[in-house]
Amino acid sequence: MEENDIYERERPYKPRTRLLCLEQVPEENPLRSSRDKEGSQNHETAYHLYYKSKGFENFHYVIKLAEECSARVQKVIEGFVKETSISSDVMVKLRFVGKVTEDNLKHVTHRKGKEKFPKDHEVWKASPLICFQNDLSFDSAKKLLSIEKACHKILVISNSNGQEKFDQEKNILIVDYDHIREAIIRCLEKPVQDLLDKWVLSINSEDKLEEFSLIRTYIENIRKQLLCEEHKLDNVPLSSNVGLKGIIPEDIKKYLSGLQSVNSFGIWDNSTLKVFVKKETNQKVFHDELKTINTEFFSKYILDVEAREFNVKKFTIRQGDTILACPRPDDNDDYKMGTIGGFVTKMDDTDAKYALTCEHVIPFEHELAFSDTPKRHIGDCVFKSKESDFAAIEIRKSISDECDTTFRRDDNKNTNARVYNDDIGKLGTVYKIGGASNLTKGSIKSPEFWFNSPDDNGKLHRVFLVHGGDDVFSHYGDSGSLVFSRPRRGSHSYVNVVGMVSGVDRDDEKISCCYPLPQAIRSLEDSLDLQVKFKDDVPLSSSPSSSSSSSSSSPLSPLSSPSPSLSLSSTAHKQPENRFKHCK
Repeated sequence: MEENDIYERERPYKPRTRLLCLEQVPEENPLRSSRDKEGSQNHETAYHLYYKSKGFENFHYVIKLAEECSARVQKVIEGFVKETSISSDVMVKLRFVGKVTEDNLKHVTHRKGKEKFPKDHEVWKASPLICFQNDLSFDSAKKLLSIEKACHKILVISNSNGQEKFDQEKNILIVDYDHIREAIIRCLEKPVQDLLDKWVLSINSEDKLEEFSLIRTYIENIRKQLLCEEHKLDNVPLSSNVGLKGIIPEDIKKYLSGLQSVNSFGIWDNSTLKVFVKKETNQKVFHDELKTINTEFFSKYILDVEAREFNVKKFTIRQGDTILACPRPDDNDDYKMGTIGGFVTKMDDTDAKYALTCEHVIPFEHELAFSDTPKRHIGDCVFKSKESDFAAIEIRKSISDECDTTFRRDDNKNTNARVYNDDIGKLGTVYKIGGASNLTKGSIKSPEFWFNSPDDNGKLHRVFLVHGGDDVFSHYGDSGSLVFSRPRRGSHSYVNVVGMVSGVDRDDEKISCCYPLPQAIRSLEDSLDLQVKFKDDVPLSSSPSSSSSSSSSSPLSPLSSPSPSLSLSSTAHKQPENRFKHCK
């Protein structure tokens, strides 16, 4: 097998009479290897189980992203060889030494392992060797791990302060039961990390074409998701406000916001301060003067000045099927169209539900909101904020039971949702599910961008920008869609809800303008004097929601679109699309 291969072919399975698993204990001293025993030349001290990669959720998600990126790399790099490609259809082989109980294995993954290797599968190259201390002494457990060769060795101990340790001499990672799964995932991800390094080297040797720039972005997004990367992205408490403090120093922000020649500015691709100015601006003079404001900042960030206005085109169109501010007469086409991005409930009363959308979708506070199919009053707008382009609609009590508040992620699975308060620049791939374009994904183009909003008397608004890659991230009718990302955790039991889609750059529709959600939620809570939350009681093993299930299975069927939805169909009615309309 080549050293660079990330898969290994398995030899035909041969039944073992001494599989050490599920509380089977060998009669021999486990600290003695096969070569220490007479007459047992072929005895193995390590035993293995095979798992589907889906059992290690972050790893499976990462290799799916890498598989998509591999296809791109293969198209643009000449001489792309098989050893630098990747497939997500793999089995994970875990090896164990020492006593292993059924309870031990529950900490590894919630899925059952197989003793026999399934046919027609590749085996992932990284195969960690694991020892549960159980009733062994600490030194005995380490010696047992030392007998076998392995790319990664993990010792699971019962008592720990939560801090993992690494034995440099024995090359053993020491963790407790609560962290064994993430330790395994970090080991499994190492070949992906190495593969990304190879891709970067290949790309850096090529011309700086736009396609290579996109691939670099995708690679960086994957890196941000890897648990094996040294930096920890999700360790900041959810209540932290660190992500909203901003990157741009106050002196630069004050200087730029005071110039009439400046239309907008923000961090671009995590390395550049992008400033949009009027065409008649002397860019050289402007460039030189700005760099003197804060030399320390510009020693880290490139200054890029572009002579054009950054105008946000709001996602409202005349005909749609999403949310209405009045019941649509058949002969009137003068309508805006928006998306209900999701639902929150009162913290102490989950029957009190609020649909979230954009402020520009609902013209007036206290305005009625209607569904389109069927035409029906669903609630009233109780909060609007131009500063965050955010609105909340209180769902009528009479239809509260018909409202599905469950959040759905990119693979259509039910999940919990949390408001993301950390640095947006740390996020990799982000998603949105809109009434017009359904599921799309993109990358953070600018984690902090400021522009003068014509809808708010030219006031300076803070947003973040998302680039859709090959296609647009959002389209007409997607206003109100919630932007979310997977957490950087071993198990993806929730998603991070980052913000809300508002519009696109008029000159580059692949760039979507989005408002951060934390400030909008706080303003809603302060205004109504209550606390709200996304649904947070979905079990980890929630099965994928079905978009094709018959409406006869339930008197109130969920919407077909995999986004948080309001079901308004009857058993005899075809399921409506997840979209609403409203009047201009």
